Amino acid sequence: MKNQELIKKVTGEIVPLPAQYNDDLSLSLEKMKEHLDFLLGKGVKNIYLALSASEFEAMTTEERLKVTEMAVKQAKAKATILAQPVGDRWFRGQAKEAKAMVELGADILVVKLMDLKDSQKFFSSSYRRNGYKPKHHEDFFVDVIRQIGKISGGKIILHDKPFRSFDYLDKIVSLDCVVGIKTHEEDPYKRHELYSRYGSDYICFDGMGKTNQFWSLTWGACARHSCWSWFDPVTDQKFTRAVKSGEHKEALAIIDKEWPVVDAILSTGFAGYKEIMRLVGLPSSSVRIAGSDISSQEKEMIKKAAIKSGLLKQSLAVNA
Repeated sequence: MKNQELIKKVTGEIVPLPAQYNDDLSLSLEKMKEHLDFLLGKGVKNIYLALSASEFEAMTTEERLKVTEMAVKQAKAKATILAQPVGDRWFRGQAKEAKAMVELGADILVVKLMDLKDSQKFFSSSYRRNGYKPKHHEDFFVDVIRQIGKISGGKIILHDKPFRSFDYLDKIVSLDCVVGIKTHEEDPYKRHELYSRYGSDYICFDGMGKTNQFWSLTWGACARHSCWSWFDPVTDQKFTRAVKSGEHKEALAIIDKEWPVVDAILSTGFAGYKEIMRLVGLPSSSVRIAGSDISSQEKEMIKKAAIKSGLLKQSLAVNA
């Protein structure tokens, strides 16, 4: 598929597929497959196999490739598959995994580059070259993306964390293999500038929640990363349509209605998401993230928030 065809295809919700496990925390592809079928049945068109939200950072390479293979086969061209290669500390390991994902049928690679080592010292004093400096790092990172694209043969969305500079991003999007940017920039001025510069020509999105994404979509984001679709994809799609069509009162009403669940998840993390999935009858499991187990009191808090937000009816919550 040509770059422009792919860019036009990825709009609306980009939904990470949550990891699912057995009781011993071994990977459960069957649960993941069941949940993927639910998302596809609700009209989700973009499935993201993500570093954090899909817990790819907590999986082995073999597990990540198994998930990718399953997702591609299950989607059967109903959805675009975005896969995030993790690899190792050196980019060639990441490129090797990226190539395997492309060979399995992933449509797009979401690539987060290695972090900088900022704590090096000499005689107990910090090196003056610590931290990101364009003249030292910019061309190196651009070349890494170029090489990952060449080795993998895939199309790439840069996972832009942290934000470096617009000069850097200009060089990134000039590469033939690059089709977009996923930004994690919280500064609204920089985010506005990013969507103004690249939103009409590339796949540009973020995962900063509906309150921020109201503005991201208004400023030119073509899509948005959302975990809310894990249990309520229909409302997610209504929100995006409302913002894009200028029905801002409807979009803001959705934000306000969801606030009790947002508050509950802020207190419980990914385990809170999984508990809501269990309450509404979807596949659910523990997570591999250390210290993420939630108490019975927290489960009760989540249930009350789900009822208040309209996700769960009181009559269905009695035995939950």
